[in-house]
Amino acid sequence: GDVLPNAMLDRIAALRHSMQWLRTEFRKRIPEAIVKLDEALRELQGYIRSGGETTSKTVTHEAVTGETRVTYTQEERLLENGPLPVRSARGGWEQNPAKDPKTIAKYYKHEPGYPDLMARIDDEGSYSDIASFSGRIRNEKLRGGRKIFRLFGPEGDTFDISVGETKAGGKFWSLGDEPKTAQEWREQCAVLDEWNRDGFIVTGTIPEGQTINAATGVVSEQAGRKLAGQYLPGGAQQAVIDFDRETQTELIKLGQQASHTGKAIAWTDPKTGMVFELRGTFWPIDEVNGKWGYADLPDPAEVRTQPLDSHEIADKKYKDNAP
Repeated sequence: GDVLPNAMLDRIAALRHSMQWLRTEFRKRIPEAIVKLDEALRELQGYIRSGGETTSKTVTHEAVTGETRVTYTQEERLLENGPLPVRSARGGWEQNPAKDPKTIAKYYKHEPGYPDLMARIDDEGSYSDIASFSGRIRNEKLRGGRKIFRLFGPEGDTFDISVGETKAGGKFWSLGDEPKTAQEWREQCAVLDEWNRDGFIVTGTIPEGQTINAATGVVSEQAGRKLAGQYLPGGAQQAVIDFDRETQTELIKLGQQASHTGKAIAWTDPKTGMVFELRGTFWPIDEVNGKWGYADLPDPAEVRTQPLDSHEIADKKYKDNAP
């Protein structure tokens, strides 16, 4: 009392009381919050396992739009920014309609400066880039710190089917951290055996303060054509990025070099400032090819003549190694 005024002493006493209250409340409320979180996660798990669409679509909506909270919402709330990814009858993420431009407009609209997903039509009259997505496709500026990856590798045979070389440079990339296993990559990124034999990965990180224009969304399901019987559900986040020709050419060259020497290569793109790393995945070959997505593994002698059932024919036919 000789040094500090009574008002200050009263304030200190109030702060001490408040801190003690916080200690008590922390001990009581944090366990309560964990219990509620566990209950919410179990409810989510139950909805997804039972095929309940409202919850699974809400979670995907939050992930796609970058919002931080998962909430249970009205159906009109889910549709506010365009159609959301939906589950197909096979359990994967249904492909977008890809033939009628008026229908496609509900899912995607090209904006100047971003990749044009309507620039390519396949031999069946489909916009195959559109069908590679499920639900709304966003024109998005990928900001500093975002990670992308792409798997590539030399040519080879899978179940007696010839699979061509997959190149490190291309426009289809996956978003986020690289997959931990071949199963995660095959199933979530929906990369068929007939497209890509893997072996190597190129990762890239956008530098802070920089942005890259991309078309982003959820990967749609895929069913094999040459290798009938393979089905991959999709569900990962992917981005279409139009790197300039010099960047693509250098990535292709470095990818072939890494594939030939087996040594990791780091490269900073002078055009974008992105730091790329090219290296082997080192997954066992029998864990990568001819294993995931088959109800029954095909006989190598039959895969060239086995007919496709109607439910196994997919609209999406983009090549993962397309330039």
